[in-house]
Amino acid sequence: MKWLRKLPFLREIFRKGRDLRKQVRVVLHRADVYFRPQHKPTSEIRVLDSSMGGMGLEKSRSVKWPSEGVVIPGRLYLKDSSMDISCKIIHKSKGAVGCKFSSVPEGFYNRLSNFLDVEFSAQKLIQIQPNIL
Repeated sequence: MKWLRKLPFLREIFRKGRDLRKQVRVVLHRADVYFRPQHKPTSEIRVLDSSMGGMGLEKSRSVKWPSEGVVIPGRLYLKDSSMDISCKIIHKSKGAVGCKFSSVPEGFYNRLSNFLDVEFSAQKLIQIQPNIL
């Protein structure tokens, strides 16, 4: 990894102490996963992807997003279950808001891990045309 430090565009990243390692994200486009912020409990924000460290939320025009670094308490809905969590806004882009889990209940990571395992396995399935069966 030392050779990475020699690349000009990465020198700044290492100088600031950022970690290049990323956690595996599972895309959740077809899953029923939503985040409902406490400050606006009527709006359901779709979770685009998730990892064990955070999630990507769909950036909609109906939600006024606070600046980066702000912690947002809310409720995460994973299909049939839900949990109260807090997440910290790490970055905002044109279509998504990246958040890091900052406060989670006991057993959250086990439930999330099981959910992501099932979702990832389901994405690897191959759709078969009905006329073949």
